Amino acid sequence: MDITDKRAHAHGTSVPNRVRLMRRVKGNLRRIVDEALKGKAVITGSGDSKEVSVPVDGIEEPFIHKSNRGGNRHYVLPGNEEFVEGDLIERPKGGGGDGSGSNAGRGDSLDSFRFVISREEFLELLFEDCELPNLRKQHSGQTDLFVLRRAGFSKSGSPSQMDLVRTMRYSLGRRIALGRPKQDELAALEAAIEAEEARGESELLLELREQLARLQVRYLLIPFIEPDHDVRYRRFEKTPKPITQAVMFCLMDVSGSMSEEQKNIAKRFYLLLKAFLENRYKRVELVFIRHTDKAKEVDEETFFYSQESGGTVVSTALEEMRRILRERYSGDWNVYAAQASDGDNDRSDTSDVMALLAEILPLVQFYAYIEVGDGSRSTTLWDAYDELEADNFAMEQVTHPNEIIKVFYRLFGRGASH
Repeated sequence: MDITDKRAHAHGTSVPNRVRLMRRVKGNLRRIVDEALKGKAVITGSGDSKEVSVPVDGIEEPFIHKSNRGGNRHYVLPGNEEFVEGDLIERPKGGGGDGSGSNAGRGDSLDSFRFVISREEFLELLFEDCELPNLRKQHSGQTDLFVLRRAGFSKSGSPSQMDLVRTMRYSLGRRIALGRPKQDELAALEAAIEAEEARGESELLLELREQLARLQVRYLLIPFIEPDHDVRYRRFEKTPKPITQAVMFCLMDVSGSMSEEQKNIAKRFYLLLKAFLENRYKRVELVFIRHTDKAKEVDEETFFYSQESGGTVVSTALEEMRRILRERYSGDWNVYAAQASDGDNDRSDTSDVMALLAEILPLVQFYAYIEVGDGSRSTTLWDAYDELEADNFAMEQVTHPNEIIKVFYRLFGRGASH
């Protein structure tokens, strides 16, 4: 019999119990992990949930029962001398208890308990003991570095921050709304009065003088700039800037020497790495670099799904990484890199690879090299990298998709030795 837990667990008092249950059955998740890496559903986010089946002995609570050996006791025998209260009676021999065969309907079987685990819960358990090694926090003793950023305008501020264009815009709008006469209008009216005075006194002259007097009063009462209304100052606010910044460079060999199976293994490793970073960290940027005999930075879609292929020159990927490091990630950045390749490279390029790596390694917190293949032969890159002596460099081999999670834990597991 199968028991499926369909109770709501998004909220309510069942949340602590659910957390304890998932921790107790954590060992049963390895099979789910292997299936996820094969189908990519949970890792990429295309699956909303995953069903986990747990044997009944995986959810039993420990309890204390009486011993049937030693000590002084008063027996009340229930028809036998073999069992005492609390003992578990063994299943009768010959009863299959699985509902099939000639013994169907006899004996007892162990029920299985099933519950649905969400993608977030799955990833949380999967990466619980993983971390980016050597992650450093800049400006120790502070939680955030504050920088000034533009935040609109205000009516008060320093004279040096006055925005003249916006001030004049508000002034013009106010003067138009209140009907403040322009100087050209006053000058034209004064010229008309002078011309009329040359002709002599008249009613028109009196009207023009009265009109000019009213406009002059309005002109004086409505100032050109009203400090309390028109003047605007540029306003700045302190904005926290993350001080623990990290970037992960993903370098993948997609040359013709890489078979489709090897490329799929490499892509699955990077899918797992991407899911880990998104689940555990909020401020980690990803840089994707594909290379054949040429290398270029690409977006995520191209990195995982492009069919481009060609020759093999590994140094081009390292040169591209070095260029991006200098242009975008110099300074207070935690730099990480993961390189996946089958290990084949032009031997004439090996010296350039090692020279570039010697220049890059002092700038990174951790550099991981993953070689995909059958492991039956020695490769150019593996032999060259094996001579490196650096605490922030690690190498691993992956020959089958089922080994990806083990290799990932060896590289990014908490307390892993590199």
